[in-house]
Amino acid sequence: MLFALQQNLNLSAMLPHDAWGWAEAVAFSPDGKLLAVSHTAGQISLYDLTLKPIEERILVGLDTTSDHATSRTQVAFSPDGRYIAATVHNGPDSLHEVAVWDSQSLELVATGPEGWNQFAFSADGEHLIGRDRTRVSSWKFAPGHPLEEVASTVIGDDSNLAYAPMAVHPLDSLVAYGSAEGLINFWDPDSGETVSLADERVNESIVHLTFSPDGTTLAISTNSSLHLWNMARREMVGTIQDVLPMVAFSRDGQKLLVAQRDESL
Repeated sequence: MLFALQQNLNLSAMLPHDAWGWAEAVAFSPDGKLLAVSHTAGQISLYDLTLKPIEERILVGLDTTSDHATSRTQVAFSPDGRYIAATVHNGPDSLHEVAVWDSQSLELVATGPEGWNQFAFSADGEHLIGRDRTRVSSWKFAPGHPLEEVASTVIGDDSNLAYAPMAVHPLDSLVAYGSAEGLINFWDPDSGETVSLADERVNESIVHLTFSPDGTTLAISTNSSLHLWNMARREMVGTIQDVLPMVAFSRDGQKLLVAQRDESL
């Protein structure tokens, strides 16, 4: 269930998923006024939460060419909330392609590479960072122009890497990415340097990574545990066992919301 605490709204009840597939990915704009939702049937919608009733605008319509029940669609806002990036599908024989829209005019302003499994805007909003099966790469974003690759690093060719997680630091260009072997890596697109935390490997596949809003802590989730890495001290500072890989930091970074296996928070 999707619930907006400040507005006291049950947003799930407002999404007509029975008509065109279940919501697969959601993203709030930084100011909390807009909600982007992508669906298993290919539709991407933008909701203005400041209006009553809430207004739905459609970025991408229904995809009737194939079944997307197992697709891994993602949506993300730029740091200033002006732009929305998402992966879109252009037919049964194509990979997902990255596209960027203006959140105000809904104009398509940029398109990018195919095959990304995960992506995020850089802290300054001037780049999109994405990963595919073998690489993590940084692409220059300029509205009205195709995305342009400016840096990349090879992460391997193992199929287990296909959906391993990635997170972009909220204050600089640093990128963290994990592996099925429990290894955390940090890549700086500006310098090209990659650092692997070989001595801090966790014992399970890493399935989710999240930076705190101030960038001081990296939350590392496996299927059964949560590990907290302190960026300044360069060490693990805490572990929580028997939890689901669903975590979120509060806006001030002082609280961490964790999903327990007994369905509590």
